Amino acid sequence: MNLTKTQKGVFATLFSVGLLANIEKGLAGAIGPFLTDPAYMSNLGLETFTKTQFGLITTLFYLSFIVMTFVAGWFVDRYGYRIFIPVALLILAAGAAFFGFAGFSSTSMIFILVPLARLIIGFGQAGYTNGTPPVIAKMFAAEERGAVQSKVVSTAGIGTILVYLVFAPLVVARDFRWMYFLLAVLLVVATLMFIKLVPSESPADKAAAADKAAAKAKNDVSILDAWKNRNSLVLGLCLLLNNAVGVGLLTWLATMYSEQFGITPTGWEYMVVMVGYGLSLWIATSTGATVVKRWFENNEKVFMLLMSSIGAVLMVIAVIIPNLWGSAVMMWLANLFIMWSFSAILMLPYRLIPLKIIGSAFAVINIGAFVGGMAQGALVGAVVDAAGYVVAFIVLAVMPVAGGLAPFLLKEPARPINEPTTPPGNPEAGVEAATGTTDEK
Repeated sequence: MNLTKTQKGVFATLFSVGLLANIEKGLAGAIGPFLTDPAYMSNLGLETFTKTQFGLITTLFYLSFIVMTFVAGWFVDRYGYRIFIPVALLILAAGAAFFGFAGFSSTSMIFILVPLARLIIGFGQAGYTNGTPPVIAKMFAAEERGAVQSKVVSTAGIGTILVYLVFAPLVVARDFRWMYFLLAVLLVVATLMFIKLVPSESPADKAAAADKAAAKAKNDVSILDAWKNRNSLVLGLCLLLNNAVGVGLLTWLATMYSEQFGITPTGWEYMVVMVGYGLSLWIATSTGATVVKRWFENNEKVFMLLMSSIGAVLMVIAVIIPNLWGSAVMMWLANLFIMWSFSAILMLPYRLIPLKIIGSAFAVINIGAFVGGMAQGALVGAVVDAAGYVVAFIVLAVMPVAGGLAPFLLKEPARPINEPTTPPGNPEAGVEAATGTTDEK
């Protein structure tokens, strides 16, 4: 990518914020075994969480995330991201700090304060997640958006690696509370970066906004527009099925390997398994756009079906292999292929959905992702109890295949709807793209 100085600042900001947000998500999962460990919590003078109480933490996070997601995308589409995203980041920082302070409660109040902190964090995470796509759409040309999105999303893998290589050992050596204080400080710094480095509009947008059609299109955005857009709904379904598998792997890998091979959350084997998972996630999300552009440009549907099917087969092989490292390698490869499909899903909105509702569309897509993430827990848990892990992972493997078939329901627009940003000396050229004018409904 040949970026301008302003675009480099925007990219650095989005990448930094994405990294911190994903570290927070990963840390929330990594500390679970510690919060439910009587010896660890007793050493800190704290009461131990039961599995049910810890489950409430996750439930409240999803609740606030989905509630915020319903309005976040529409708000950004209609009023812009300059106010919304910094506020969301400050909410996230406040939630992280509150989580740290809540951890000092030596009474049963900790069972109220820690879930409440996760509730606050969910609001902040949703603001960042749904605010980022409109920034990318406004600040980068059409041919750059997929690559930028891919690199920003790759922070999920980098964040996972950092959590298990850096933060989790510090949780063991120190305690979880100081990790959240550190995150709160870094998130405030990231907020200042956003205010300083991310402008409200690109030059092309300013030229387009001067046109009455562009201004009218922005004012006409309804909170329901994306929910009436066929491609938004199909992509939401794709991500629901894909994320059910991604979150399922992250949720059940350690538990399955603990029962099958005797690894523990504080052992080096567990750390290697999770770091390998993070590496496969990082490789997939950071290279997904390049792979699609080089070999599958405008054939994303075929790419997604191929990657999802290979990933599903590797998942089944992984759960059958009676050796920890053989199984882990197969599972890492399965995650690599499934996450390549995930990367393609996140590239398609910039080509198939009008820019004027891009934030709202990503809200629909993200809700699909979180519904999938929530549903897998009950589904896999029930099948594990009834028939064991092999059958549960075979059932889980059906989902990426279905998710690979779902893109064939997408409707290609009659003509390109998201053209590159306005070329120099031709300010009128970007107006139609900025307003999101299209034949696709």
